[in-house]
Amino acid sequence: MSYCLNPHCRFPQNPQGAKYCQTCGQSLILKQHYQAIKKIGQGGFGCTFLALDRSQEITRRCAIKQLIFASQNPDQISKATDLFEQEAKRLYQLGNHPQIPKFYNYFYEGDRYYLVQEYRPGENLEVILEQTGKWTEPQIRDLLKKLLPVLNYIHDRQVIHRDIKPANIIQGLNGEYSLVDFGSAKYVTETALFNTGTTIGSPEYVAPEQIRGKAIYASDLYSLGVTCLYLLTQVSPFLLFDNSEAVWVWREYLGDTQISDKLGAILDRFIQVGTKHRYRCARDAYHALKPENKLPPPPPPRPQFFLPSEAKTWRCVQTLEGHRGSVSALAISPDGQLLASGSFDCSIKIWNLETGGLEETLNFHTQPVLTLAFSPVEHQLASGSINDAIKIWDFGTGTVYCTPLEHYQSAVTLSLAYHPQGKAIASGGDDRRLQTWFIESDRHQSILHPRGINTVAFSPEGEYIASGSSGNQIYLWRVDTGELITQLNGHQGDINAIAFSQDSQYLASGSSDLTVKLWRLSQPSQNPSSQHTFLPSPDWVRAVTFSSDNQQLIAGSADGSLMIWDLNTLKIRQTLREHLKDINAIAISPRRSLMATASRDTTIKIWIGD
Repeated sequence: MSYCLNPHCRFPQNPQGAKYCQTCGQSLILKQHYQAIKKIGQGGFGCTFLALDRSQEITRRCAIKQLIFASQNPDQISKATDLFEQEAKRLYQLGNHPQIPKFYNYFYEGDRYYLVQEYRPGENLEVILEQTGKWTEPQIRDLLKKLLPVLNYIHDRQVIHRDIKPANIIQGLNGEYSLVDFGSAKYVTETALFNTGTTIGSPEYVAPEQIRGKAIYASDLYSLGVTCLYLLTQVSPFLLFDNSEAVWVWREYLGDTQISDKLGAILDRFIQVGTKHRYRCARDAYHALKPENKLPPPPPPRPQFFLPSEAKTWRCVQTLEGHRGSVSALAISPDGQLLASGSFDCSIKIWNLETGGLEETLNFHTQPVLTLAFSPVEHQLASGSINDAIKIWDFGTGTVYCTPLEHYQSAVTLSLAYHPQGKAIASGGDDRRLQTWFIESDRHQSILHPRGINTVAFSPEGEYIASGSSGNQIYLWRVDTGELITQLNGHQGDINAIAFSQDSQYLASGSSDLTVKLWRLSQPSQNPSSQHTFLPSPDWVRAVTFSSDNQQLIAGSADGSLMIWDLNTLKIRQTLREHLKDINAIAISPRRSLMATASRDTTIKIWIGD
């Protein structure tokens, strides 16, 4: 069956296979590939539908949220739109977590806003409570143990949910709990979306400080605590608080339900009116449940290749436009919040990766900007251009200054890189000089290359630096001494791009000979050999990198193709053709499954891997 998304349609159900609603005539296919099946929810600002997403090779189920304006009041419409867009941003920002629905899409079509996300089968706790009756202590403990790590995850990413309640917690068929509805979520560095006295959240569960527009991380803990009280008593939280005495009286409504003194004390601390008397964070609350409990840390990136892993599938979610020339360089800040882009229009643009908005345009270069790198330890961005010294922009103070790294005899500074501990910057150009500036000691090291240098990269632990030349060779140097460790031969064309794997065991290289090579570096001093050659590329390989989990190799070609190989199978997984011209640069977020690509077509594309 197909379901019409026209909110004014009298008979929205349609037979399977219908392309247009038989009642109102509206198309039943949204954005060319989303097909609603049935309505599964309705709230104050819209409806949620179970749908099919036919944009993938395998059709998948998804949830479509549709924003509906119940009022024509401009202020209320603006507020509803802001909250709806905010939910999309928060889901996008939070990336992949097994207990948070994945973000798929957000768009405007037919005078309505839509948010597409992963469908989570199951029932919310409001429904489950009606079906099964009051909860027991083991059920409450299980809920807290499974949901507190989720709160810890979102709080670590500076997000406050602000609307935790039974209806926004889904229990799946496997017994796991998912946290949904991030429409009220707030990024803690943003200005509050409401004025004092305007409530965002559900009144029965909202923390006192949140009502006053001062939501903090502990506000989510308060709401979770009140949720537990409601599940234990099946009584409105308004009745569980004695306003005349300003005390909670939830124990009076337990009836036959037995609660241990320990769990009672834990819940009492969740719901303290004074914020300083609550648990400081979700991690502390988790530890309080049982002394030996340890909150599981986020899984670290795999340290080596060839471990079984569910391969990511990448999709383009946004196109950034603003440069007037070829976009030649990209860099993502260490916290994953900012994207810097450099262009042949001589400008550097700073983009907010959370919103996709342009934060700042920098015009201190007078020639095309060819290379960029963020400092891993300071609020600084280094940039190199044609016939100019490498410059550093301190985005904390707004100051711009030059470094001792100059390639004035060179037509171009082709590449630069920051040492992973931030103690040095290396650069290379077609003047054949590999230069390293050790920042703290102000020591300057220069190595003469046999041919021009197209690309440089530090190994992740900072011991080695690799350089790729226009003479088909790759050189591996010791950072501190400048000693040549080894030379890698095998390419038949210029080396345009190199990248180390996260564990420093492998080096990838892309060349004008239309190939990408993978070199094993477990013993750099013993003349590494080519581990594998990936071919053919449709055109020159201009950019190469590893995914943040070390499981995929990604390369960009001069014909605009983005190629992704699975390093467990050494086989091509995806070839993506969203760009119209050369892909000049690729940047991987250190915080989530996000990638940016820059092209000669003047655009930047943002990709999500899931």
